[in-house]
Amino acid sequence: MLSIEQLSQIVKEHLARIQICDNNDFGNKWIIADSKVGGRGLIATKDIKTNEILFIDDPIVRGPRSGTIIQRGCTVCGKIDNSSLFRCTNCGLLLCSEQCQNSSVHYDDCCIISGWPSKVPIEDVDNTLLSRALTSIRALLLNDDQKNLVRNLQAHILPQHASEIRDLKEYFDIPSEEEEFMSLVSCILDSNAFQIATRYGSKEMSMRGLYPVSSLLNHNCVPNTKYGFDKDYKICLDCGLRVPNNNICTLQSALGSLIGCLDFANVVDLEKFLINRVLKYVPKSNQIFMDLQCRIIWEFGEAEGLRWHEIENTIEQAYNILQGDISAPPDLELRRQYLGPGCHKPHAERFCILKSNDSKC
Repeated sequence: MLSIEQLSQIVKEHLARIQICDNNDFGNKWIIADSKVGGRGLIATKDIKTNEILFIDDPIVRGPRSGTIIQRGCTVCGKIDNSSLFRCTNCGLLLCSEQCQNSSVHYDDCCIISGWPSKVPIEDVDNTLLSRALTSIRALLLNDDQKNLVRNLQAHILPQHASEIRDLKEYFDIPSEEEEFMSLVSCILDSNAFQIATRYGSKEMSMRGLYPVSSLLNHNCVPNTKYGFDKDYKICLDCGLRVPNNNICTLQSALGSLIGCLDFANVVDLEKFLINRVLKYVPKSNQIFMDLQCRIIWEFGEAEGLRWHEIENTIEQAYNILQGDISAPPDLELRRQYLGPGCHKPHAERFCILKSNDSKC
């Protein structure tokens, strides 16, 4: 385990490589220190104002999510199109075009996988398993300092984690040192990875990234920071609330895993989900919570605890948070006009915009 001083130096170098001016304030706004919440965290070294940027983080490794129900696609661009997908004859990974096959990303992936002695013909290797394990495989390309940084992040220890790495051994003879590191990375990813936002409406495979500085934040169900993604998959993290000097900077917990498999078209299940899961973890001011409430009120009408006036004013907050984020829906402004304060249209007309794109009002 690195000392706080050693970890701070590696983090500083990681942020410097991103070459963003806001990252030069490391140590002026926050430091890495032992956290009273647990482990290490980012502690404010001054009063940090609302909306002030803390840092911009880049994924140290990025790739497909490992979930077994994730729809698989091209391992380079993420495109999901069954008619164009084919497998590399050297490594077995899914690709969608000659351009992706000839890319530097695939070259690196292919060199690692094809370098392992295979136990079966490459066409018999489970391509879904390869995709699930690919982010951990890519971590083998990190330099020593980057690997040290990754090793100092929190990792899950329960036996169900890293199963995709263990299953790879059915198909390949993997050097024990590489297997051990990939297993560790898989456990760290399960604990810290961010699901990377995709452009609204795009048909792309769901990706994740390991953002090392963001991973050092302590979690809180009512966090004082918020984040968004840019087109290059960088995370911009700023303060959602004022953070006083010597206070811990916190990041939202639980929400990502709670909503990852939601079917927003099934309103009955959404109501059960809202009552049994979301209310336990997510503050009512959260934009996801608001959207769930809107859909339930639209379908069933108002009830105790589900009043339109209770959520109307927070629509404006959601607009301010999502504005400029690549994951924001293209109808963000329309939602604000129809669902925000000051709209005097009938409820049936206001809720109409929550219908799917193929519905008619």
